[in-house]
Amino acid sequence: MHIASDRAVYGDFAHSAFGITAGDGLQVVWEEIAGLARAKWLLWTGENIDAQTALQWGVVSEVVPHELALARGVEIATKLAAKPAFYGTAQKQTLNQALRRRIIEGVPYGMALEGLTAANLAYLQSS
Repeated sequence: MHIASDRAVYGDFAHSAFGITAGDGLQVVWEEIAGLARAKWLLWTGENIDAQTALQWGVVSEVVPHELALARGVEIATKLAAKPAFYGTAQKQTLNQALRRRIIEGVPYGMALEGLTAANLAYLQSS
């Protein structure tokens, strides 16, 4: 669950600004939550989306006024904490199974490519 302040922005400026491949799991998470085309757009361009766009894309669960974001998060957390502990543990496992599988598959290869692009930039700057 992700409650967003109406001031929130989402994206990945740093990787594209430096010319380094996003391989640390961000590529997997963006594709899972926003879809392949949107993930490619965000990661290639380094542009951001606002909270309302994130809501439309399914990246966040709801958008609330900035001054109410913490209270809304505490309200939801309180409801979840009142449920049986094993329910929370088991529910988290079922909901995160596909994402965990994708991260295990995508992060090692992605990190290798991220490291190679960083090394390549260092080499180019030293030449």
